[in-house]
Amino acid sequence: MKITKAAVDLSIIVRDIDKALKFYRDVLGFPVNRVDTVPQDLGKRLLFSTTGCRIHRLYAGDTEIKLIEFDNPPESDLCPIESRSGIRYFTLSIADFLETYIDLQFRGVKFLSEPVQAKDGRFLIFLQDPDGNYIELEGR
Repeated sequence: MKITKAAVDLSIIVRDIDKALKFYRDVLGFPVNRVDTVPQDLGKRLLFSTTGCRIHRLYAGDTEIKLIEFDNPPESDLCPIESRSGIRYFTLSIADFLETYIDLQFRGVKFLSEPVQAKDGRFLIFLQDPDGNYIELEGR
């Protein structure tokens, strides 16, 4: 397999697109590139969904973050990181870590702990988006 892109795309199913966009676009500052509509028949043919959806495509550096809004959202239990299977979190590598941390606190982001400094000097911290997905911030 030959990879053709420097980053992977990340798809996140959201329950409330307005809250998700407020968080990812307005708080974290990721620009929306476009919104695609997937009709119900296409979703069924792809075995992607039994309902239609909209995919809001945002960019975080080279990574495309796809916020997926289903017409009839699936029910979901939010579980702690350690009890979930599959992807547990994604990491955003940022510049000016402490400045960003303070800015996000000012914007109302709730963090799971205080920043931790790793042996190599990087700072690390976790937060959650409005749907309970975990995001790690790392930087200097």
